[in-house]
Amino acid sequence: MIKVKLDNQYGRKWFTKGHWTCSGHTFRQEALLKQSELAEWLDARDDDFPWPQGLESTNGFFSLVRHEGEALVAAVDRVRSIPLFYGCRNDSFFLSDDAEWVRQQVGDTEIDEVMKAEFLLTKAVTGPDTLYPNVKQVPAGCSISVTDREGNCEIKPHRYCLFPSGDLRTGLDEDTVCGEMDDLHERIMGRLIAYADGRRIVIPLSGGYDSRLLAVILKRMQYDNVTCFSYGREQNHESMVSKEVSARLGYPWHFVTYTNSMWKEWFESDQKRQYYRFADGLSVVPHIQDLPAVREMRREDVIPADSVFAPGHCYDFPAGDLFPKGLFRGGSNSRRFVAFNLDAHYAQQDPRRFEPRILAEIERRMLEQLADYDMNDNLGAVRAFESWLWKERVSKFVTNSMRVYDFYGYDWCMPFWYKDVMEWWERIPPEFRVNKRAHTRYMTEWINGPLGLPDRHRPHGLPFRFLRWIVKRLGLMAVGYRRMLAGSYGRHPLAFYGIMSSQTFEEFMVKANRTGRRDINSYLAAERVGWQ
Repeated sequence: MIKVKLDNQYGRKWFTKGHWTCSGHTFRQEALLKQSELAEWLDARDDDFPWPQGLESTNGFFSLVRHEGEALVAAVDRVRSIPLFYGCRNDSFFLSDDAEWVRQQVGDTEIDEVMKAEFLLTKAVTGPDTLYPNVKQVPAGCSISVTDREGNCEIKPHRYCLFPSGDLRTGLDEDTVCGEMDDLHERIMGRLIAYADGRRIVIPLSGGYDSRLLAVILKRMQYDNVTCFSYGREQNHESMVSKEVSARLGYPWHFVTYTNSMWKEWFESDQKRQYYRFADGLSVVPHIQDLPAVREMRREDVIPADSVFAPGHCYDFPAGDLFPKGLFRGGSNSRRFVAFNLDAHYAQQDPRRFEPRILAEIERRMLEQLADYDMNDNLGAVRAFESWLWKERVSKFVTNSMRVYDFYGYDWCMPFWYKDVMEWWERIPPEFRVNKRAHTRYMTEWINGPLGLPDRHRPHGLPFRFLRWIVKRLGLMAVGYRRMLAGSYGRHPLAFYGIMSSQTFEEFMVKANRTGRRDINSYLAAERVGWQ
């Protein structure tokens, strides 16, 4: 028996036509299929839609479910922006946008110890798993097909998107890369404008480059119905840059003040419990950073109810800010890759606190999920590292920030994660991506310079990099970070350490922070699973 429940209280709307139920939107040859149009388009092609091969041409943010009798197929987009969860119990299969409902149906009550360790180390559970052994999720760029054969549910997974892949382009120069980049940005902003269809576009504008780029290209394309906002303690540096950029572009700017007491009040409220129930998917630390800002703007009626939030999330990743230079230079193999990836991504807690057998299982799972890449090849190891970033960081923790907008009833779009953006960057050679070389030049000369905007991100010079290497070699990074952190309880720019008492902060964030790698999400993960 197959049971489907797609009506999460705070989630996006679902539309059904025939056997298809869909949420979100996609572009096909630049034709927008929005909301119910997507279900209608699929229903009209129900007999000849090439599943799952037809998913490769989809370009948007969606989830699709086709259910007919004892057969079901389901898919999520390339960044798992509208998650789907499933599980089996006895002769029944359950699928939902509500992970907790699936957990209740399959009867899981105990958290898996390996998944718990992974959650604590990375702030998410990797692959198709969740904290509970019989509750699964459809990973980014994947689909599943389910057939009930005489009481036995047969589940077949399929990956229709592998990122990064494809051959690197040759014969490029930096001028060409910057010119193509600008054309790409105008194309995706045109797509955002088509999706907004005259509605207010709301940009969480930081002091960095990604959100700024959205705002500048929208202004260039003469889309004026835009509001920018920032948040944090009064006069924090990020918000001051945000305010200046908004003023230069002539866009309205709204600021929401954060304080320790505000965070404490929210963290102890029923709304926090409701948000966690909705947002964590039993698999990822809920994203809370801009939640109070969206809540206050909703309360004050600053943002129209039909607005579209457009964050610039994680564009620094394909641009090369996280390019693993240490893997690209020198010999590579699976053991070296595992050590590098563990240090980069499994450090929210001190790994030495976990049993060796659990760490060994985590390493095995990592390699199993990256089996498409050759770890003995430098480029293969780089691509495996970036594939992990895409599937387990961007598509889980970062994309999960969309739940904030869902929770307060707003629409959203992530322009930098349309298909053609991913496909363009994955073929750009490393020499243009290391230290964001091409992107930094593009931002300096094409975006900041013409508008006189502050040019914030310049590569660190050789003396700085050498000093950092010495400090790291001497094992002083953790000591320095703990000292820096010790005074931040009352002055962090976002004030979010107010979710805990000053005593808890001192114990958990400073004294017990042996590696110096704990941050606010380390605490949120530990609090979620009752671990210290």
